[in-house]
Amino acid sequence: MSESQGWTLLGSYEKSGRNSTFGLVYAVMIAIITFQSHDQRYNIGTSAIILLAGLFIAKKAAASASIVGIATAAYSLIWVVPIFNTSIFYHVDGTFVLVHGILSLGVAVGAFTYLKN
Repeated sequence: MSESQGWTLLGSYEKSGRNSTFGLVYAVMIAIITFQSHDQRYNIGTSAIILLAGLFIAKKAAASASIVGIATAAYSLIWVVPIFNTSIFYHVDGTFVLVHGILSLGVAVGAFTYLKN
């Protein structure tokens, strides 16, 4: 990892490093979930996976001093709500698509920057 002074938008990372397989796979997984049709409660397991991935993203973002990474990790905390509220994300609507799309894009940006191996 290259040395950097303070926090930057994308953080400090090895420019020639490999892109993050975790980030790429996770971004695609969230994008796939975005377009799954369901008329039932949001899967608690999916919420748990997103929250755990948010912890990992926060750790990597803090290590590289990435503002986008910390924002993505904080944004993933939205998925605490489906654990306690059965009606949120019940239908695939504009809010559902927007929330999942933003997370997917945030993780995809991370895969090419602060999440690099």
